[in-house]
Amino acid sequence: MSHIEDNDRDRDLAGLLGEPPILPGESENRYAALRAEVERTIKPKNIFEQMRVQTLTDTMWEEMRYKRFGAKLIDGARVNALAVLMTPFMSFSHRQAAALADDYYSTDPKKNEKAARHLAFFGVTLDMIHAKAAALEGPNLALFDRLIANRQTANRVLLNDHERRERKTKKSERRAKAAASEPAVKLKAV
Repeated sequence: MSHIEDNDRDRDLAGLLGEPPILPGESENRYAALRAEVERTIKPKNIFEQMRVQTLTDTMWEEMRYKRFGAKLIDGARVNALAVLMTPFMSFSHRQAAALADDYYSTDPKKNEKAARHLAFFGVTLDMIHAKAAALEGPNLALFDRLIANRQTANRVLLNDHERRERKTKKSERRAKAAASEPAVKLKAV
């Protein structure tokens, strides 16, 4: 098969297996690099092994996405988390606590500096803010944890299957090699 025929076959096969699960803003190059590594490991010889490469790449990609989304959820909840943490220190005025949180995350250095002094005075740390944000986003983080666990299980099954197939192939190769090196059996004359 020529190089051109190989490329045409690969393109046709990619069309059959579907588009990769890349969202806007995600890197097609990173996905392609991941797929190339998976393909280099699996060394597919037929459509079923190509499907395994595609599925494994997709589930690994989605697992990384969900981990990233979990971190973004926490990041997005920081202002609200800080407001919740500061409310008891602001005479339970959520409005004042929210204003302080807005100032802390402001791009205005004067507002930011003043708010940072308040946080330091009350002993509020970044870890506390992130922990509160994680607590506020708990149900959503739990959803992403389930999605991640699902993808990890799928990956584990696929990798175990691949390893089992490799062991079986090596065992067959060893048997064939041993059979080839054995001397022919001589029959006894009676």
